Amino acid sequence: MKKFIFFLLLSFSTFVQGQTDYGVCHGQMIDEYLDEPIEGSIFFEIEKYRDSRSLKEILFDSEIYLAAETHTGYCIKRKNIFHEEDVDVLNHIELNTLTERMIQTEEGTNVYILGRYENLAILSPYNIDGSLRTVEEIGKRVVELWDLSPAHNKILNKKAYTNEFFSGAVSVEKSYNYEGYPILNLPYIYVTFNYVKYVYINN
Repeated sequence: MKKFIFFLLLSFSTFVQGQTDYGVCHGQMIDEYLDEPIEGSIFFEIEKYRDSRSLKEILFDSEIYLAAETHTGYCIKRKNIFHEEDVDVLNHIELNTLTERMIQTEEGTNVYILGRYENLAILSPYNIDGSLRTVEEIGKRVVELWDLSPAHNKILNKKAYTNEFFSGAVSVEKSYNYEGYPILNLPYIYVTFNYVKYVYINN
């Protein structure tokens, strides 16, 4: 079967004025993604990209990871990528906006959220020459595509003052479900990248 090369990207950001608590992130990417090499590769490439531009690191957050993972599952059920969960799907509790999805991760914590951000992607498992992408190539390609897209580039390059911090996570799921596109020998790669900017309330 002829290999099919495809990628689709979406980006979104929100800014909030009100006070919201947020949890402190714990753990490093290399530990949290030990059993999820593709997620780890994308997160590593994001951090490498930001470090090369002297931007603050994004600390891994397990609650944001769960929110991102749930949204990735929603996209797979819709057979495409969407920022809004505005269509009912089986066995899924829809939270329509990014803000609604992220607020669930912020309850009972001690920070003020300044912004919530999201980049999405669907990637074929094959390179242009028909070879299978390695884990490292997947991470590099996703970040490369986001960098080339003005809207996604803006999400990748968020800056912070000294007292501002970032935390987030990358979720990856594989699925043959992709509306209107051919079935491949291997599943498509769905990616959700969520992160937030925050300050501590007592600062």
